[in-house]
Amino acid sequence: MNQYPKGLPCALRDGYGFESVNNISRTPMESGRARQRIIFDSVPTLVPLAWICSERQALLFEAWAAQVARAGWFLIPLKIPGGMKNVEVRFTKTPSGPELVGVNSWRYTAQCELRERPLLEPGWAELMPEWVLMMNIVDLAVNREWPKA
Repeated sequence: MNQYPKGLPCALRDGYGFESVNNISRTPMESGRARQRIIFDSVPTLVPLAWICSERQALLFEAWAAQVARAGWFLIPLKIPGGMKNVEVRFTKTPSGPELVGVNSWRYTAQCELRERPLLEPGWAELMPEWVLMMNIVDLAVNREWPKA
C-alpha cells in the first residue's frame, strides 16, 4: 500500500473533521412519530484535508498525488480520537492547488474518503465503557509502578 511521503507536512487543523454519510432510514408515521432503522453498517466517512508546503514539498506533493496516490488508497497519519494513527484514505477528486500563501509557501486542499471510520473495537462501548474513559489512569499507574516491565 502506498504511504504518504515522510517529509511532507501533516494535514492542517483548519476545517478538519470527519463526516459520515447518513446510514439511518427514517419513515414518518401517521401518529407523528417515526420509525428508524440502520440501512448499512459501514458507510463512507469523508474528511477535508489541507496542507501548507514549502516549494520543495509542493513539488513532491504534486508529483506524488498525480503519479503515486492517483485514485487509489494510501496510508496517511491523521489525528483521530485517541491520537495520531495511519489511516487508509483516497482522494475523492484531484487535490486543489497550489495556492500561494505568504511569500514562499503553497496550500493544497483535498476531500478524502476513509476506508473505515476510526471506532473502538466492538464490545468496548457496551461492556467496558469505564475502561475506555479511564485508560490514561491505568497507563499512568502501570508505567509508574512497573517502569521497566
